[in-house]
Amino acid sequence: MIKGIIFDLDGTLLDTLEDIADSANEALALSGFESHPLDEYRFFVGNGVENLVRMMLPKGTDNHVLTRVVEDFQLAYHRNYSNKCQPYHGIMDLLNELSQRGILMGVCSNKPDAFTQIMVDLYFKDINFVAVTGERKELPRKPNAAMVNFILDHMNLSVDECLFVGDSDVDVKTAHAARLKSVGVEWGFRPIKELIDANVTFTVSHPQNILNLLDSALAKNVV
Repeated sequence: MIKGIIFDLDGTLLDTLEDIADSANEALALSGFESHPLDEYRFFVGNGVENLVRMMLPKGTDNHVLTRVVEDFQLAYHRNYSNKCQPYHGIMDLLNELSQRGILMGVCSNKPDAFTQIMVDLYFKDINFVAVTGERKELPRKPNAAMVNFILDHMNLSVDECLFVGDSDVDVKTAHAARLKSVGVEWGFRPIKELIDANVTFTVSHPQNILNLLDSALAKNVV
């Protein structure tokens, strides 16, 4: 029986893309670089801030410049993170229903831990997540399984009792590394083909489908 679900944050629970793109383009402009269109950022995010900045800068950019742009991005994002961000349609209903069912929940993000905590507190203050973690020095970022194992320990659940829900191949690889079954969401940043190619276990087109998946899978004892 599934007793817990671990969620990715950006592109899964929250639509953060516009605020990330605005902050990134602001940081680029400060160093004289051209901006990128919104849709390009769908493929830049997901592997931590430094990798985001590395993707948006021209290849071969000096590391000193990269460090400066990372700092400028972080300052800009601190101002902008809640300008346009909002939970995806149906997410609050899903989380509330899971809470009522007694399903344990956690959040696992490659966003820096400080921002992860701030945003979960801001948008999901009434949801009792068992554990929330972003990238920390002591917890390597996804697809390493360390953050998932940290949350599982807090949930006191086995890998067979928990699902991992995300929107990218990084999330699917994380689930594989942690030996969890994965649920890929179609409303996120990446095309669903990316998740299918990464061998995602299930795909869903709407948050409600996660409840349907639990009901049908539990009834058939196949999750």
